[in-house]
Amino acid sequence: MFGSIYQKNSRTMHRGDECTIYQREEFNPKPCCISSPHVISSGQIAYVSDAAIALGNCIWPPPAEDYRVKVEDMSVICLESLNIEVGKKVQESVTLFNGNRRSLARRKVYKFGAATSRTVGFIRHPEFVMTMGHPINVFVIEPDNDSSRFSKEGDSGAIVLTKFGEKVVALSMIFGGDVNFKGLAKNSSVAVDLNKAVNRFKDKYKDVTIELDTL
Repeated sequence: MFGSIYQKNSRTMHRGDECTIYQREEFNPKPCCISSPHVISSGQIAYVSDAAIALGNCIWPPPAEDYRVKVEDMSVICLESLNIEVGKKVQESVTLFNGNRRSLARRKVYKFGAATSRTVGFIRHPEFVMTMGHPINVFVIEPDNDSSRFSKEGDSGAIVLTKFGEKVVALSMIFGGDVNFKGLAKNSSVAVDLNKAVNRFKDKYKDVTIELDTL
């Protein structure tokens, strides 16, 4: 989904995707959206950007200990019963990538972000090791030309997509841009493995299924 959400007294982030969660034993779907965990975590309320309307309650992930960001996770926000019009940026059905990440090196990708709209780039490192408390494998994405940026502040939570033929596949979620790592261009972006983030949520809530609906 294309848009912005924020926690009060915090910075804006992209509302990454609309999804549905439901109990496996009984079909009781609840609309939700996913986004980046470095702005909002469980127990906090998300608001529509530039408005005083509560979007919903964040139920995952738990607040980070010692203020360490949970890079591997995604935020899951259960939406309130609001009349929210969904504007789809991707008309095709989208599936999660669950193959070998190493095969994605130099693959062309794109995303729709709240701050930069549609941008195109290439995966520079499919398994870059970033240390934030402990080593974490992330995607490093470079823009399609040296003078541009694949993402910037406000795009956090945007879903990074690629195409295999006509099939649209979700690879990752934007965590941040303007990285400062040795050997990487400063205009690179860091993105987390979306399939792993979904599985971390499902491992915690074993009786719950989450399905991606719209982008």
